[in-house]
Amino acid sequence: MFGKLRLAALILVPFWAVLPETARADQDDLKAPGAIADALSITLLTEEYPPFNYTENGQILGAGGEVVRAMAAHLGYHKPIQSMPWKRVILRLESDPDVAAFSMTRTSQREDLYQWVGPIVEIEAGIYEFADHPDPVRSLNDIRNVPAIGVQAGGADEIALRQYGMVNLEPLHNPEVGLQMLAAGRIDLLVSSDIELHRQLADTGIAPSLIHRVYSFGSSGLYLAFSRDTDQRVVTIWQSALDAVVANGQFARIMAQYGAVSDQTTPFSGSLAPGQ
Repeated sequence: MFGKLRLAALILVPFWAVLPETARADQDDLKAPGAIADALSITLLTEEYPPFNYTENGQILGAGGEVVRAMAAHLGYHKPIQSMPWKRVILRLESDPDVAAFSMTRTSQREDLYQWVGPIVEIEAGIYEFADHPDPVRSLNDIRNVPAIGVQAGGADEIALRQYGMVNLEPLHNPEVGLQMLAAGRIDLLVSSDIELHRQLADTGIAPSLIHRVYSFGSSGLYLAFSRDTDQRVVTIWQSALDAVVANGQFARIMAQYGAVSDQTTPFSGSLAPGQ
């Protein structure tokens, strides 16, 4: 079980000092009291989805939660982060002004619905198999023909796989039990990420060597998404806070703590597009 990640002392530099070159011409506008006040008045929302964001002892933790908290501390943001079911998060994000939510997958369908800051989490995602499966997967055709692939219910991966024509999906409403279901043979494959597996392996005591990644989706990021009508200056200020967290090394330390890796290999590659 993860303990609380103890962040190093923040390097509190002015947020405009880490602005990208394209934004520095507008420094004075961003430093205006009104812009800063607006950035600090944003309502931050998340869901209970370990290990990316979850509540422990009244505090939001997780890979995304730790990064957003570091960004908030850098800006001097002190409002509590609200946790609620994801459907309510999306409803608030699309109906209320000045709301931001994490950790969200950035997809083409969502691109124009929100404004984006990130990535606040970097992951390696793919499809995993238990090592002693009696009929191991060795091709894309095998993936299409196993009885059940566990995937987060309603998540971006389920949507994408259904668009690829996958009909053998087992939506998981509690993704935390995915690894246990895989080990028990209740599903044949599991869609997951390095960070999720790191947490589940620690919780279950299953040896990492018993889990094989058979297909890679590659690297991707999760984001802090702002409601579409949020002042662009506010979004830029929060992005600059993330840039500072990256620059001072906190981001890398958080990713390492939560098990992000970049050296996994897969036995084959290809496209999951229909007909292939």
